[in-house]
Amino acid sequence: RLWPEEVPANEVIRTLEVLETLDEAQRVSMTLLKFSKFPDRRVQSKVTKILGRCIDSFDVMDELFQNPDGRVRANLLEGLGRRSNLNTFQPIIERATRDQHTRVSSLALALRARGGHTGSTALIKMRSHSKMKDIRKSAEIAQRLAAGEPPSREDEKTESVLAGGRVDAESAVAPAVEEVHR
Repeated sequence: RLWPEEVPANEVIRTLEVLETLDEAQRVSMTLLKFSKFPDRRVQSKVTKILGRCIDSFDVMDELFQNPDGRVRANLLEGLGRRSNLNTFQPIIERATRDQHTRVSSLALALRARGGHTGSTALIKMRSHSKMKDIRKSAEIAQRLAAGEPPSREDEKTESVLAGGRVDAESAVAPAVEEVHR
């Protein structure tokens, strides 16, 4: 079979799950880039999480962040969150704080909060009291990530459910996001 074009998505995902456990995924990062264009969004999402923690090129990360699927963008941020130094990727994180997808903006706020940005910490706390379940759950996960805790298996299940979550521009959260950026 021609890899990855002729391989079923479920088989590719299982392979990526194994690769995700590797400490040194950089060794296969160039091969993994092929999967970022795979037609299945679940595959793109999984590979982007791995690439987020091992690709050092801002341009590649920026291209990955352009994906229209919120799950893919959120997983890129989750991968970035496993790094100790995020300085190179601050423009992507900053842009992600204004993303319409709840999980994306919450994870971006968590990364900023982890770096000491108090406005992001306050906004995550405010979101954790939201009446909208997707906003509240994303904020609860973001609070743990901001505190330096790795995502739990339960968080990953919740994030999978929230994958389609979006924040309307008119929602009560939008003005607070603008306040954080002032």
